[in-house]
Amino acid sequence: MLLTDALRSANQTIFKRSLVEPQLQGMGTTTTALLFKDDRLFIGHVGDSRCYYFRPDGVWQATRDHSLVQEKLRAGLITRDEARTDKMKNVITRSVGFEAVLNVELYQMVVQPGDVFLICSDGLSGLMEDTQMLEVVQKEVFEGHNMNQAVAKLIETANANGGDDNITAVMIQVAEGNG
Repeated sequence: MLLTDALRSANQTIFKRSLVEPQLQGMGTTTTALLFKDDRLFIGHVGDSRCYYFRPDGVWQATRDHSLVQEKLRAGLITRDEARTDKMKNVITRSVGFEAVLNVELYQMVVQPGDVFLICSDGLSGLMEDTQMLEVVQKEVFEGHNMNQAVAKLIETANANGGDDNITAVMIQVAEGNG
């Protein structure tokens, strides 16, 4: 698959560079990439950046974090509320470039015209509830038709909620005739 190959190629490039430049050893990055083809979306995912998708009055997390906290949550060792304040919340279990072999998680789904997707770093998702994100997207995108304003408002809200990490956010809406 194109996304898997691209992420594995990036992984090899980063990993090999860290072998020849010792000061770069241990570096890695999270990646969440989208590929739209006909009426399908393919998501390539590694790390704790996230992809969400929105429809009017609904939000869903499309990716699962590769983190120690997510593993503890899945194992039933902590609750969702405890996950928000867990000391290990920023420890990821998978990243592009850290190891020679990369396990890419691949998702696919059918998309419809009007679907909205948000790719964001944990600097945003860690400081906003899904319902807060939906509220912003509902008002700014579905009602106001302004994705740039929605992204700005999401970042502003995350910063107002503590803003203790860098924030990256990209939003995409499936155009009419592309579903």
